[in-house]
Amino acid sequence: VCGQLKWRKRTGWVHNGVHRPESISDHMHRMTLLALLAPSSLRDGAESVDPCRCALMATVHDLAEALVGDIAPADRVTASVKLQLEEDAMHKLVGLLDQAALPSLSLHTSCTVKSCTPGSPSISLEPAEEGILATTVVAQSSPMSRLVFELWQEYAAGTTLTARFVKDLDKFEMLVQADEYERAQDVDLEDFFVRTTNDKFHTTEVRGWVEDLRRDRDRRRAETSTLGKRNRSTSAAEQEQKAQELDGEPRNVAKRSEPMKRTRGESALPCIQPGIFSYGIARQVVSPTTGRLEAVSVVDTTTSPNE
Repeated sequence: VCGQLKWRKRTGWVHNGVHRPESISDHMHRMTLLALLAPSSLRDGAESVDPCRCALMATVHDLAEALVGDIAPADRVTASVKLQLEEDAMHKLVGLLDQAALPSLSLHTSCTVKSCTPGSPSISLEPAEEGILATTVVAQSSPMSRLVFELWQEYAAGTTLTARFVKDLDKFEMLVQADEYERAQDVDLEDFFVRTTNDKFHTTEVRGWVEDLRRDRDRRRAETSTLGKRNRSTSAAEQEQKAQELDGEPRNVAKRSEPMKRTRGESALPCIQPGIFSYGIARQVVSPTTGRLEAVSVVDTTTSPNE
């Protein structure tokens, strides 16, 4: 059932026209990695956070979406209805765990679970000895299913420091992904940054990460806007040049010289000097023996400017 999370797409990206949007599982995976970065400075009085418990919570926080899907604000589902749907889905999922009769669980990382006491797993960051597997936990299905459900409940309630931190990571990861989509695709996801204001974050540490992200994004957008204006200016100049050429009016039009004085029997000619004019090109024919001007012709460039 949880495999559904690998192909179900995040609804917000779909609604905003993102090409090949991430899956729910993609989002959960990066959240879990971010949770392992929980800073030691993150405290609320006597309460502190454990990176491994944060990672466990991030791993299960969207499990219900395997059944109900990713319900986004655009779906117009109230918060209370959304919560009830997800809670019902979690009951079904932990019921599947109860039926599975899970075998022993071995954790091969430095983050080891020493017990499966529901609601308060004992988690250690002590590395296992080289070549030796970390502590093996023999967990009956019922205690494990209760652990999963209680982690989800704690996250949904959002009352503990751990839950508030993981909820902040949920929103922060979304903004990071939005910024990445804007960089890679021609898509504007400003609405995500407008709706997710800094006051939506409850921990100082994550709020600082968000501010850094916003500064980098604002700088990038300013540079992109400046470059876009330059490109538009260049494009406008090129279009004007092409329009002039199509109209038969070449660039760098020379000033028309004064008309030559006429004597009896001569025709009025626009000029006697070679050059480019607003309506044509004047050509001279000079006698090679006398050096005198014998003829002047004007070619209409609206027909062919190269004639």
